Amino acid sequence: MAIGSQHTDSIVTGLGVKASYDLKCGAVTVRPELILEWEHEYGDTSTAIDAQLANASSASARLNSPALGRDDLHLGAGFAVVFSERFTAYAYYDGQFFRSNYDSSTVTGGFRLSF
Repeated sequence: MAIGSQHTDSIVTGLGVKASYDLKCGAVTVRPELILEWEHEYGDTSTAIDAQLANASSASARLNSPALGRDDLHLGAGFAVVFSERFTAYAYYDGQFFRSNYDSSTVTGGFRLSF
């Protein structure tokens, strides 16, 4: 399959709230966080892909992706545990819901070490 060049534009705005709070638990600080946001896509909601069989002289075919909705609910939740000024551990969930033909969920976690 030979795929032609592609181009899409995405311009997104969001309006929402973010809440976090530092809780002292002995020598560590626990920082829970919640994000609730409405997002709107102004750019492309569908992508066209031109493709043809490799090494073939046949004409290319244009394939269109499903049209995505323009609006979604963005939800983010998680926490960080601050052990010291230099060492933090964190876990977060990030999701997009209620957008036509599109849902996204991501879980991240890790450690932050500052020098």
